[in-house]
Amino acid sequence: MSQEKKTHKRKVLFRYLILAACILLIAAITVITVCAVNDWFQPRLTVDSGVTTPVDPINPDDPDKPDKPTDTTVTAANPVSNMDVTRDYSFNRDVTLSGSFRFHTAMDMAAKVGDRVVACLDGTVEEITVNDKLTATTITIAHEGGVKTRYRFINVKEGLKKGSKVKRGEQIGTVAEPTGNEFKQGPHLHFEVEKNGKLIDPAEFLEIADK
Repeated sequence: MSQEKKTHKRKVLFRYLILAACILLIAAITVITVCAVNDWFQPRLTVDSGVTTPVDPINPDDPDKPDKPTDTTVTAANPVSNMDVTRDYSFNRDVTLSGSFRFHTAMDMAAKVGDRVVACLDGTVEEITVNDKLTATTITIAHEGGVKTRYRFINVKEGLKKGSKVKRGEQIGTVAEPTGNEFKQGPHLHFEVEKNGKLIDPAEFLEIADK
C-alpha cells in the first residue's frame, strides 16, 4: 500500500473520531440541560420535622395570625315596627297649608300613638329639639361615617338626653301626635337621614344598609 493511501485513511479516521467526539459532546450537553431544567421545575423538598403547621389561606405569610376578614356590614333597624310608608322623599302635596306641592325631605311611616321608636344604628344623641307648634319633638342621632338620623313627632324616652349613647334597635321614645304642617296626616313617624351634611332619601339609606 502506498504511503499516500495510508495518509488518506488516517485523515478519514481522524475526521470520524472528531465527528464522534462532537456527537458525544452534544449528547452530554443535551443530557445536562434536560436534567437542569427538570430540577428547576421540581418542587423543593424540606425535611419533615414531624410537626405540621397549618397555613392560613387568608394570611399565608403569617400562619400564627389567622386573622380572617369578617363581614362588618350592619343592617339598619327599622325605626318603627310598621314600615307602612305614607309619604316618601319626593314632591308631595302639602295637605295642611296651601295645598301646593313641596319637596318632602323625609319618609313618613304610619304608626299609632305610643308605638315604640328605636335607633336605626349605634350612635350618640346629638340634639333633642322641641317646637310644639311646628315639629313637636325631634331627636337627632349621629352615627359613624357622617350619617345622622332624625325622628320627628316623638315622645322622648325618659332619661334620654343630648350626649346619650344608644345602640342599634334601642328604644329612644314613642310616637306622638303630629303637629304643624303634618298634623292632618294623623299619627306617624317623620324620619330623615343626613349624610355629610346633606339630606338623602331614607329609602336609599335603608337599601344600602341591607346590602
